Amino acid sequence: MEIIENPFAPGPATMPPLVAGREEQRELISETLRIITKPLVDGRLERSPLAPIKIVGPRGVGKTILLSVAETEARQQGIHVVDIARLPNLDSNGDISSRLLEGIGLRGWVSLWLGSHPKSDAFADPASASEQQRHCERQVLAKVLRARLRWDPVLLSLDEVMHYDVESLGILLQECQRMIGEGLPLAVMMAGTPALDEKLEQIDAAVSNFCQQVYINQISDEAVRDALRKPLLDNGVAPVAEEAIDLMASWTDNYPYFVQLAGRAVWRAMRKDKRNEVDLALAQSTEAAMQEERQGYYHSVFEKIAGADALGYASQVVAIVEAADPPFIPERVVTELTAANGGMSEEQASEIFNLLLDNSLIWFADDGKVKAAHPSFFQYFKARRKRNKG
Repeated sequence: MEIIENPFAPGPATMPPLVAGREEQRELISETLRIITKPLVDGRLERSPLAPIKIVGPRGVGKTILLSVAETEARQQGIHVVDIARLPNLDSNGDISSRLLEGIGLRGWVSLWLGSHPKSDAFADPASASEQQRHCERQVLAKVLRARLRWDPVLLSLDEVMHYDVESLGILLQECQRMIGEGLPLAVMMAGTPALDEKLEQIDAAVSNFCQQVYINQISDEAVRDALRKPLLDNGVAPVAEEAIDLMASWTDNYPYFVQLAGRAVWRAMRKDKRNEVDLALAQSTEAAMQEERQGYYHSVFEKIAGADALGYASQVVAIVEAADPPFIPERVVTELTAANGGMSEEQASEIFNLLLDNSLIWFADDGKVKAAHPSFFQYFKARRKRNKG
């Protein structure tokens, strides 16, 4: 088989050759989409759609990939997909309304235009004008979304939601919740870093609790090896030594982004040597390049924490997490951080904890205990801090 271009593609929102280790999440996505393609009875589904899916995880674990998988599957089933990565407002000419009306025809646009111009009051105070504008936006959104749902089932795919305007997001999710409750063929999937949880809490705790919670980070050892081995074999590389796969897997911390970095490094070395197989010696020859790539990622994480003026607190959290045996739950880490900083309130400590969580320093294990988001980053962080102080 002829070797093609490098199948490994690390980078934001770049689809890997194999979405490994996310079978449970993909099944949930498929079930959610299957339900909204069922026949309607009097304009409603016999079974109500599932609640919105909220996908939360550090950067580089595949949140956007799961949204892309959902979008592809939805389009294959005739579901109208509205995918957006920013929501500054709910203006009638914005992304959501425009995409909802794609292919709906002139009647839909006329309906939108008629519903998007409220009566103005020249003597209204700014607060009233703002309230009136929000009321108008809600009415237009509801009208356009219902119009689309009369034509097709709809998937709203919302990425980087932690950066959305909070009021606009609140209106959007409340209207979606209403329509899902009415049995309309609507699916909502959203993704973001842990700051997404804070964003939803600003709207209403009930909105967050209404969602199906999907938290992702590392993948299993088996999934890592599959994600390295299968793209090589599928693209004409043979043989692929298991010793080489084991070595490559050891570089990854079971982190999907690093899996792609490892695969790309070995592929490049193989092509450079004009070879058609991967053995242990070839993998060993790429280890330095892979480590340099990983250091580059860690540098970017370190700089984000530094940019938030939180390096000192991060050092304290690293020490707290490493010393905890067994690992602490988040509330205990916050308590320890409060105690380590005289005069700091638990609320301030909680804000710092959430900042470090959102910047990929720490993560929650499946049992709710706090750990390093990427195990090897703690060593990098401590070495970098020691070097800077020296």
